[in-house]
Amino acid sequence: MAKYFETLYKYQVNAGMTTAAMNARLKHIDDRLDALENGQGPVPTHTHTFADRIGIFLPGQLASDDLGPHIMVDGAMTVKTVRAACRIAGHSVSVVVDVEKSTDNGTTWASILATVITLESGERTSTTATTQPVVDSTKAALTAGNLIRVKVLTADAGLVDLTVTIKSDIATSA
Repeated sequence: MAKYFETLYKYQVNAGMTTAAMNARLKHIDDRLDALENGQGPVPTHTHTFADRIGIFLPGQLASDDLGPHIMVDGAMTVKTVRAACRIAGHSVSVVVDVEKSTDNGTTWASILATVITLESGERTSTTATTQPVVDSTKAALTAGNLIRVKVLTADAGLVDLTVTIKSDIATSA
């Protein structure tokens, strides 16, 4: 089993990776997960709760009201934590970011956070912020077909290349 997961997670983060290369690697991982779900992997059949992470990348310098790409949710999941990091920290104001979901194909959007994500001035991650983001437990459930996105509420022109990570639990039978 260890060999299987070495193969599954052998890819390292590379800031210079092209979209095509990233998509190819994600497809490979998705194919491996499908094999697990269909009982073709080395895992006996029973129910698992997988921790899944979704990364949303906003390249370059940010402005207020910038929106990340819309990501469609494949299946039911519950958002547990969110965090953010950037390549170059801002230097004048804290950057504030929200995570929103749409249950009507993008017509309306609502925050899933009770406390939004903050990257304080001069900091590269939200993990050092005085006030940590909090997921609103009444809005944390996502179902297949929901869309999620990142919205920049307050920007610092010095901040470059923001990545927001959304960690969720997925209950599934393998």
